[in-house]
Amino acid sequence: MENNEKKSVEKKLTPTEQNAKDIKELKDALNQIIAALSTNVKTEAKSVEEKIEEKEENKQIEIMENTDKYKIGTNEEISFVHLIQRAPGLSTYIDLPTLHLNLTMAGEVVTVSRVEADQIVGKYRSWFNDGTLAVYNDEISKRYAEIKKIKPANSYEISKYNLDTIGSLNYNDLEDLVGKLAPAHKDNVIQYFKQKVYEATAMPEKRDPRFCDLRKLEILNRLSECDSLKYEIEDLKKIK
Repeated sequence: MENNEKKSVEKKLTPTEQNAKDIKELKDALNQIIAALSTNVKTEAKSVEEKIEEKEENKQIEIMENTDKYKIGTNEEISFVHLIQRAPGLSTYIDLPTLHLNLTMAGEVVTVSRVEADQIVGKYRSWFNDGTLAVYNDEISKRYAEIKKIKPANSYEISKYNLDTIGSLNYNDLEDLVGKLAPAHKDNVIQYFKQKVYEATAMPEKRDPRFCDLRKLEILNRLSECDSLKYEIEDLKKIK
């Protein structure tokens, strides 16, 4: 029986073509090596630059700490404010050799020794950068904030409110406030509204009309990323 299947035959390259192919493969491999080396060099350079910046910053801190205007005694205490309201069961956990704190409420103030304050800022600097924690507004703590280059609580818009009163804002004021908030605080407001809608769907008798307001949810959803309140809006429409 005649076999009608066609067999593909690999084209045999001429010596010139084979040579060109080999050269191209070598060039591609070389370019990959150069790219990898370049990435490593850039990474190393960035690391060195960050270390230089850190040393310079530590030097500036040392100068400030020895200036009368900024001097803080080793026996002085520093206060921090927790600016995030955690969902039930969650907390901002501070774990130090001599201190263990679970912060859950927005506006919660903790007062620690100068040594513990240095440890907290050193270990949890990102929390001060994103607004999870801030320095309290007393004079000593504000001086400490200047030395460490971190923000006091009153520099954040959210510090003027508590989450429960935000629900009482009218539509324009709510949009204006949330539009000005730091990302972590905006997300916290959205999560708080989510929690209130969840409570309303689970226990309609606990429904809070200040938060279970369709237009407010739509405003927050528009100001959020990725339709954060899409499902809450759908749930609220079902129970209206």
